[in-house]
Amino acid sequence: MSSTVLENTPEVAIVGEHAKVRGSFVSNGTLIVEGVFNGSIQCPRLIVMERGEVAGLVQADDVEVWGTVEGFTRAGKIVCRKTARVLGCVMVQSAALEPGVVLEGAIVFVKSEGDENEGEKGRECESGFLKEEPSGRN
Repeated sequence: MSSTVLENTPEVAIVGEHAKVRGSFVSNGTLIVEGVFNGSIQCPRLIVMERGEVAGLVQADDVEVWGTVEGFTRAGKIVCRKTARVLGCVMVQSAALEPGVVLEGAIVFVKSEGDENEGEKGRECESGFLKEEPSGRN
């Protein structure tokens, strides 16, 4: 296999079903957790399988949860499948929760970096709505 093919292949790491990992994980690829991971995770994509458990700090662009995530999660998008348990705080731009998800904590929606000016426009319209206008009636 040539090195060019390897350079274009997305990196995937797997914490196996019987594995227990403690520490810090940083990657430019995908992490799939089938076992137990305690610590911090920073990667573009995290998939926690049905028997997988993650406890700690997660920072990822895309998170898919079938198992358990506990702690603080910051993601661009999170999808929680019906078998998911999410315990703690999730800061996210978008979220999808299937019926059956257990959520003990909070989901906080944050704006993406490109939406900064949208809030100003919204406040301008909102402020006009709340102002009392003279009715002209006596």
